[in-house]
Amino acid sequence: MGITVTNDQNRPDHTVADADRASPPLVGMPRWVKGFLWVGVALLLVVLALKVLGGGQHGPGRHLPGAAVPVSAPLHG
Repeated sequence: MGITVTNDQNRPDHTVADADRASPPLVGMPRWVKGFLWVGVALLLVVLALKVLGGGQHGPGRHLPGAAVPVSAPLHG
């Protein structure tokens, strides 16, 4: 009994379309990517909710010591 070795040159050329059909279908995004995506969406929704609903007093008086920034009187002239 002899061993028969086949030569790849005798096989027909494979095209890109043949390679696509032979490959298994993609499963989808990995679970960790979906997890990061959901965490990012949740954080975005929290930030948007805080922006829409208020979130406290804002302005320059928030960063100054003391009660509040004095309001300048309108100029009459």
